[in-house]
Amino acid sequence: RKPMKRKYILIFLIVLVAMPVLSLDINNDTDPVAKKRSSFFVSYMKETFPDFKLTDGEYLFILPTGCFNCNRAACNYLLSHPESIRGKYKAILISQSTLDRLSDKILSIDKNILCDKTNKLDRMSFGISGISVLKIQNLTIVASKSLTVSDVQQGPEAFFQKL
Repeated sequence: RKPMKRKYILIFLIVLVAMPVLSLDINNDTDPVAKKRSSFFVSYMKETFPDFKLTDGEYLFILPTGCFNCNRAACNYLLSHPESIRGKYKAILISQSTLDRLSDKILSIDKNILCDKTNKLDRMSFGISGISVLKIQNLTIVASKSLTVSDVQQGPEAFFQKL
């Protein structure tokens, strides 16, 4: 009986580990949460940045949430290596309150920085935190990733590669 019990426990652990990994980066078109997040994102962009045309591609976010030391390390990396992301993202989004905590130099890392003066960005729920990337296709969030402690330990530059 013990080998059978171990087998079920092993299967349970594999499923438990695999489910979040499979659903973390790729959103299913039938997923109601993904649809809602996409809808919120499109509405937020239209309302906050009416002159900006949302197109397919990747969007970098600098949010006040997540691992503080990780965010600081990534921002320091960006300030010292702006060429690593220049032109890679359709836009870089940051709120005024987050910008106030960082150096104004962050605005010089790319020409496509959108600063949310209303700070609504800090309260939006797109399923990301801290330094993050959303991939948009047909006005739908199709992939996302957020900077982790592991990313920082490997070197923040690896995080800023395409999804």
